[in-house]
Amino acid sequence: MAAWKYLFAGTRTIDKHSFNFMFWYMVKKYQSYQNSRQGQYLEPTGAIGYSALRLGTFQTTESEDETSTGDACNDSIKLQIMTRVIANLTTEGIGYSAFEHNKELHFPSIAGLTLFPMKNFYESIL
Repeated sequence: MAAWKYLFAGTRTIDKHSFNFMFWYMVKKYQSYQNSRQGQYLEPTGAIGYSALRLGTFQTTESEDETSTGDACNDSIKLQIMTRVIANLTTEGIGYSAFEHNKELHFPSIAGLTLFPMKNFYESIL
């Protein structure tokens, strides 16, 4: 099995705002090979050995090659504005050669958070 990974991430701050981003990508490949050979109806003689399959009357050769590939990627961007509003945008993708109809699947998501200052609220209660 062969695999390859790539990761890229960073942070950028402008005044009171910050931006975080991350991207990773991974690829895998699996391969297997199998060969077999048979000879049937061999007459027992002293000449028969491993390399004497040609002496059989019914010879078969079978070969099986199996290959599958897969990949995955994920990217994420987080925006933080004045430590009050946080937004996160994420996309994840999965690919596999054995999927029946759709070889690539993607899953996007969005999340948000707002922080409200509670100082004025508590002062009005007390």
